[in-house]
Amino acid sequence: DGTFFHPEDCEALFKLVDRDSPIENGEQTGMRFPDQNSILKHSIDTVELSCIDLNAIRNRKFRVVIDAVNGAGSEALPLVLEHLGCEVISIHCKGNGDFNRDTEPLPKNLTDLRNAVIENSAINCSSIIHPSAIKFLTIYVFTAKHLHHLQTLKVFLKICIEL
Repeated sequence: DGTFFHPEDCEALFKLVDRDSPIENGEQTGMRFPDQNSILKHSIDTVELSCIDLNAIRNRKFRVVIDAVNGAGSEALPLVLEHLGCEVISIHCKGNGDFNRDTEPLPKNLTDLRNAVIENSAINCSSIIHPSAIKFLTIYVFTAKHLHHLQTLKVFLKICIEL
């Protein structure tokens, strides 16, 4: 289902890299095919993964605040959460790469997220993500209490188990 690379795919990729073949400069540039719907397609593919119980998540009717620090996940993450049936409050989700604060998930950098959690008092969960959208950095769960980013996965899994 595209969730992981299979071992044979990893082996083929590593062999390709290990060859260390030089890349020749071409006289002609490659072609680019923009896909206007790639984020939408990815969002739909994500919520249709076999490891996601879409109905269980939708039935919980989560309210989530997302702070994407105007990075790569600014459009995709709120869209995925909406497809999961969440009510999403987005802050700093312009996707323009203009990081309006330091990206390190320290309490001093999370004022806007904390304020959004407090202002929307019925929030179930909120998250701040790395500008590259590769990882969640912080989750605030049920209160405006900051969790260290290393605790994030543990809390997220606990929430999923309780679904």
